[in-house]
Amino acid sequence: MAREDYIRNNVLLFAGIKGLIEDGNELRKDLLFFRPEIIYITLSKEEIDGLRYFIKNPFEMTLSDYEILYGVNLSRYGEVMTPPPTYIEAVKYADENDIEIEPLDMNEELYEREYSNSIKTFDLIMHSLRKRRIKNKIFRADSAEEFVDLWNSYVDLHGFKRLYMKRLDYIRTGIDNALKNSDKRIMIIIDYDFYKDIKKSYM
Repeated sequence: MAREDYIRNNVLLFAGIKGLIEDGNELRKDLLFFRPEIIYITLSKEEIDGLRYFIKNPFEMTLSDYEILYGVNLSRYGEVMTPPPTYIEAVKYADENDIEIEPLDMNEELYEREYSNSIKTFDLIMHSLRKRRIKNKIFRADSAEEFVDLWNSYVDLHGFKRLYMKRLDYIRTGIDNALKNSDKRIMIIIDYDFYKDIKKSYM
């Protein structure tokens, strides 16, 4: 289930779970109700451009083993699809209403550099070994949110946690800059993965 919080009267924070169709539908309703004048989202510029292309020219996506396992487990809590419906709805709304949609996450070049600095050979080996265990693991969660929390704690080992913190800092900086546009109705759309940390910073 999506989370919505007002950071200010004119700034709405929406946190959705990647892949859940239900959260995409909820975002669409919130967009139509709130009518943002600008959207900020936890995607890179390249990802936004890629989604625009996908919307106009749909194609079958190739998923990693981890993405497949994540989707299979998440489907216990609702229908899923890829690309994540929250991303699709955000880009579609921005383009349909001719408003800006700005990236909050690192661009590809910066991400690759931070990935190389954070993820070591040992991390990759452990990640690969962990993937085998996940195939047989049962995540005992009563909700999609609980599942995502369990998944992240199980998958994000060592260097991946460092990379998460770097992305979180980058996203926080982006939100700080977004809040300077205080005269506009702003919608900030984030992955649920970041929700608890972002909420601590702004609520």
